Amino acid sequence: MVSFNEILEDMKSTYFEQSGQVLDMYSETGLRLKAVATELFNLYVKGEYLLGQSSWQTATGDYLDRIATECSIQRKTASRATGTLTFYIDSPRETEVNIPSGIICSKKGYKYIQYITLEPAVIGIGEVSCTVEAQSIGCGNEYNAGYGEISVMVNPPSSIAGVQNKVSFTGGCSDEDDGALRSRIESALKYPANGVNVEFLIGRVMTLDEVIGCRIVRENESVVCLLKTRDNTISDNLRDKVLDILSLFTLFDINVEVRIDDAGDI
Repeated sequence: MVSFNEILEDMKSTYFEQSGQVLDMYSETGLRLKAVATELFNLYVKGEYLLGQSSWQTATGDYLDRIATECSIQRKTASRATGTLTFYIDSPRETEVNIPSGIICSKKGYKYIQYITLEPAVIGIGEVSCTVEAQSIGCGNEYNAGYGEISVMVNPPSSIAGVQNKVSFTGGCSDEDDGALRSRIESALKYPANGVNVEFLIGRVMTLDEVIGCRIVRENESVVCLLKTRDNTISDNLRDKVLDILSLFTLFDINVEVRIDDAGDI
């Protein structure tokens, strides 16, 4: 990469060749030459940056997104983790205990990993607990939570003794980073879009927003599509979409299965 000093020295040499005089860099002309050299260096740096952003191998951020769009690929966006929180009291009451929506809870030991209830709830007469839908306040993998990990109330309602998630919070996912997106672009460019090769079919499955990882393997007489999804489940709708993409195998009377990749090899 050309430096500012190299540009300035070239300009001083050209000035000497044209005028036969050594330029005084503290003169008005010398200061103007420095100003021009500065702008030329800025233009050079900008040009180098834009050149790097024109290729999928080196582009980043929005520039990489534009290249991905040309390959019919979109960056997978972040999502919130969802689940339910169970609030409980010490003993049954003779009156209902109302719990407003918007109660914020967090993982024990991680006060900034927070979740918020989405609706009001009521612990009925004679009951000691109730369950309410909730979601993470932020997006990212760190907001997924196993059984019992969420047990701290940030703004506890009156009369409530405690909270716990009795089901896992799933679906939390960070934005797809440049490296992962670049790998998908590479696969799309490397393998022809002929609808036949496995890598192309994996690329098509990966366009589904719920899917964040995929591999296709052969097991005995079946073709198995192993998925990693945002919430680690496969809905009927998602299964139908994947089977539609893999319909080529069905045409050849090959059994196709769609499963979660429990081995974690993706």
